[in-house]
Amino acid sequence: MKINVDGHDIDIELADLKLTHEKLSDHLMMEAALIGYYGIKHAEAAAVLNDLEDKIDYTIAMNYQEYKKNGEASTDKMAESLAKTHPDVVSLNKELVLAKKNKDILWAYLKALDKNHENALNMAYNTRRELSALKSNSVSYETKD
Repeated sequence: MKINVDGHDIDIELADLKLTHEKLSDHLMMEAALIGYYGIKHAEAAAVLNDLEDKIDYTIAMNYQEYKKNGEASTDKMAESLAKTHPDVVSLNKELVLAKKNKDILWAYLKALDKNHENALNMAYNTRRELSALKSNSVSYETKD
């Protein structure tokens, strides 16, 4: 899955969430880098979202002033309504919806990576426990001979 944040494509690799015993060590080594990378991208997505919200507020304010100055709106409510439905504001609101979606996707992926970390630790713990049990069984057989 790909998303675009501030003109940069970001690959959301669901394959990174698949754990196997063979890939456990590699996964645990790469995990911090993945969380760091997607954490930075989430922060960038949040910054884009904040910038869009500021642009929308500014555009509405400028349109409001223009409608009041030109006399196109007879009341404050009318000027506000016209300012909020201006095509530039509508376009920015569409961008805002996409920016929120991208930020939410990155947050969900970070939560999945965190849950995956718990699963990896449990898998490693269970593997160590199984190896310890096998080792204790093999030692007891060796001492009987």
